[in-house]
Amino acid sequence: MSLLAAFATHSVDPSGEVLDTAIQEAQKAISMDPGLARAHAALADAYTRKGWMVKALEEAKTAIDLNPNSDLGYVQLGRVYQITGRIDEAYAQFRKALALNP
Repeated sequence: MSLLAAFATHSVDPSGEVLDTAIQEAQKAISMDPGLARAHAALADAYTRKGWMVKALEEAKTAIDLNPNSDLGYVQLGRVYQITGRIDEAYAQFRKALALNP
């Protein structure tokens, strides 16, 4: 996680409690409907904010696999790539998201 992202997350949720709740709720939604792409994208977002990039990458890819028209999946995948320094790949994912939802 970048220093800026860590600061922003800590400023809003210093204990991490909100993110932990978000993770639990997304996991609950996925347990009820594993095919729910939005829940996987939400889980990817929470994992990204926690700095858990491997898990975030897996969930973002799952969101896209489940729904190739999921702009949120591409945004989350782009964020993971951006934070991990894969800028060209991030840019490509953000372009896909914008193409789906200008």
